[in-house]
Amino acid sequence: VTIDEEVFYYWEDGMTKANSVTFTDGATATITGNSSKDISSGKDITIDGKAYTSLKVSNGAENTFVAPAGKTPVQVTFYSYVNKAEEEASATNIWAAVGGTTYTAETTTVLKSFLDGANPDVVTFPLAGNSNSFTYKNSGTQLCYVMKVAYGSVTGGSTGITNITVAAPQTTATYNLQGQRVPDNYRGIVIRNGKKFFNR
Repeated sequence: VTIDEEVFYYWEDGMTKANSVTFTDGATATITGNSSKDISSGKDITIDGKAYTSLKVSNGAENTFVAPAGKTPVQVTFYSYVNKAEEEASATNIWAAVGGTTYTAETTTVLKSFLDGANPDVVTFPLAGNSNSFTYKNSGTQLCYVMKVAYGSVTGGSTGITNITVAAPQTTATYNLQGQRVPDNYRGIVIRNGKKFFNR
């Protein structure tokens, strides 16, 4: 995979709630197959110290992202938070389908950032790199998100896919053994970045 540039997509000034939104560079995001649903804005999400106004999914609906002319998406990273308090969100929250691949709680990151745009969940997905568009949808509770799309090219093989390596999602969030988010100074056995350790 060769990445030429990475672009953040978020709710821009001047956008209005609609079934399809157009970004400054000409890319679009559209709720697929349901013209009565709208994309709207959520709270800010902080990425590397910068705040971006989030996009709000129509829960469980498929979305289609179309890149600007001449650009091919090869990877997408979602920065997201669950749009409910933890005690209100009873379902397992995941990005359930991205770029034609279906994911489950066992094959992708379960999202545990509840109403916390300052500490979003970060999940990266490879794309086939053979189209100027890709689809995505969530499962569980409504998500608010900013996405970073990597443009470039994929070479080799009949599908054009070869040795795509996606780093494991990293988060500084700390969880207890019940999967509940806890403060960093929480005492006891905790989980951070998928590893258990004893916090004294």
